[in-house]
Amino acid sequence: MSFPTSHASARGAHVELRDVSVRHGSRVVVDAVSFEVAPSELIVLIGPSGAGKSTLLSTLNRLVEPCSGEVLIDGRPIRERSPHELRRGIGYCFQGLGLFPHLDVAENIAITPRLLGWERARIDARVLELLGRVGLDPSFLRRSPSQLSGGQAQRVAVARALAADPPLLLLDEPFGALDPHTRNLLQAELRSLQAALGTTTLFVSHDLSEAALLADRIAVLVDGRLVQLASPAEVLSRPANEAVARMTEPALRRAHALCALERAP
Repeated sequence: MSFPTSHASARGAHVELRDVSVRHGSRVVVDAVSFEVAPSELIVLIGPSGAGKSTLLSTLNRLVEPCSGEVLIDGRPIRERSPHELRRGIGYCFQGLGLFPHLDVAENIAITPRLLGWERARIDARVLELLGRVGLDPSFLRRSPSQLSGGQAQRVAVARALAADPPLLLLDEPFGALDPHTRNLLQAELRSLQAALGTTTLFVSHDLSEAALLADRIAVLVDGRLVQLASPAEVLSRPANEAVARMTEPALRRAHALCALERAP
């Protein structure tokens, strides 16, 4: 199987899901999903509410255990590793997963490197580097989370997820609660940052426009099933079925409206 090769480096993890299924009681939430993610690739999981996107993402760091199938990272089944060990090698940033209010910005970003036993000088250098990468200057280091705007807090959360240079990054609608302007800025910054670092990334979204902007490939889930996995251009131009076509309509309408505005005198 061939993968996109848009990134200069391939430091990210190789991820493989093999017939992963999850049940909540009698309800099938994720239904025999299989796909691979290449090192340094960014895949956006999209679908209607209840499609199984967040649940599927959570199987990758064992917050949710599948009832059948398996997940492999760099060829090794994750069930062979303890959740504690596994999660220290994965960055994750979920909507609503807030910063620790009793810690300042620097301490929030430094949590995982400190747990991994990094030296103080290395931690301090990494915190400063990441703060700059997410567009915040050193004056933010000693601020508390209560002193940050929503956009600033989300930037810090992304920096925290990347602090230990993880090969895999999981993002569950991290920008969903932000205003459109801040959201657009952070989308562009995330894509630039992810491409520069080469981190394999899975990003959950309900917005196809966001998915088209960010993704190397889009994975479309409907009723727990993977119904299409393709480039943004292919999903938009050749939806796999009627359900996918309904999802593409709003994004296409917005694109047509923008084109009309650009052509207007």
